[in-house]
Amino acid sequence: MKVGSAMPQAAEDGAGTGPEIAALEVAVGVEVRGPGDEPDANLPLDAAAIADGLEAGAAGGVAHAQIAVAQSTPSTFDVVLEGIRSSRS
Repeated sequence: MKVGSAMPQAAEDGAGTGPEIAALEVAVGVEVRGPGDEPDANLPLDAAAIADGLEAGAAGGVAHAQIAVAQSTPSTFDVVLEGIRSSRS
């Protein structure tokens, strides 16, 4: 998962006014692709890859990640939830 935003740079540069710039949090949207999905999604349907992506985002300053799962089934959500749990431990 690529992590990047103009907001952290803006905060470092002093752009914006008032204390609210320091209170802004970075949020990202992440797509998880399953078998047969388009290869341009951010992460494969793999718990370890999802955990690694979320950990990389957190290390890059991401405070919130919204995950979209194209193939929304109980089994795909099991994989995604395993990745989320792994990233938090």
